[in-house]
Amino acid sequence: MHASPTESLLPKEKRVVLIGCTGHGKGTLGNYLYNLGQPGSDGLSPIFDESAKLDPHTQDPYCHLLEIKNSPNASDARKRMSCNILDAPGLNDFGREKDLNHMIHVLEMISKQFHSIHALVLVYRFNTRIDATIEPALRYYRDLFAPLFRAHNVILVLTQVPSNDYELQMHNGSWESTIENHLDGCNKALELNESSWNCPIDQRRCFFVNSKWITQQIDELLEKIIKNEKLKDDLLYRSYLMREMILDYISEATEITLDSHLMSFPKALETERMSALRIIDGRIQELLNAVFIENEHRAMYLKDLDRLHTELTDIKTRIEQCKDDVKRLSATQ
Repeated sequence: MHASPTESLLPKEKRVVLIGCTGHGKGTLGNYLYNLGQPGSDGLSPIFDESAKLDPHTQDPYCHLLEIKNSPNASDARKRMSCNILDAPGLNDFGREKDLNHMIHVLEMISKQFHSIHALVLVYRFNTRIDATIEPALRYYRDLFAPLFRAHNVILVLTQVPSNDYELQMHNGSWESTIENHLDGCNKALELNESSWNCPIDQRRCFFVNSKWITQQIDELLEKIIKNEKLKDDLLYRSYLMREMILDYISEATEITLDSHLMSFPKALETERMSALRIIDGRIQELLNAVFIENEHRAMYLKDLDRLHTELTDIKTRIEQCKDDVKRLSATQ
């Protein structure tokens, strides 16, 4: 059955989830994808909270239904595309317990509002090593969105790329190896190279941006693009191209249903939850044992007191008898 002309003109809604560490630029990237240019320059307010510091701005998951602002040469597949973007809380805000709580909130929101998802965007700051403190949380998301990983609907976006680093590495030819190192680190942290997964993120799904633009720079760039002027391969232009590629990827991403996967906790989450329950049960048992021992001591103490009371009563009785005997002897004399 073919879609009618009216149906073909309807906005194409895509459902996307942004995940990443606190302070790595999820909010900045979200605003950049939504509006080409600096939010606020045209009376627009930033949609996503942004923070230049490692402050956890997003404490709860939020959904934003956005009509994407297209660039002059946007692909036909992206015209009138809207994105329902879920901005997840930052990983490693206050440790694994907080990450687990965030994960449950994300799970609940997805089950209520998202019956399917098109793409998962993993946001990570350029030249930052993925260390052991956040690997468990990343694997939580890997298990939570397993169908997306299996279908290769996951992309890695490296943010906050410094101009100097980019120009230097482009000049000495080390840029490609730098990107490969980031990809390898991400795939290793997520254990995507193991036989049980074997679906690593590759170069075709790895992007880099520096989305902290000056509005004048963006305006000048767009004017050159409209005039079909030749543009040098600088970071501003490359980041603009990366934005186009990310949005094209999202527009072409297939819809992945998650209903069946959301019936239970992911294995890693369930393991963590059971581990936490075992720790709590163990602590409760320790407290019960301590109370039991204390009660035993109290019972022994009360028994000793009762024995001493009996002995004192006997002594008091004997003393009274002695007094009576003394009185009788005194009377006979």
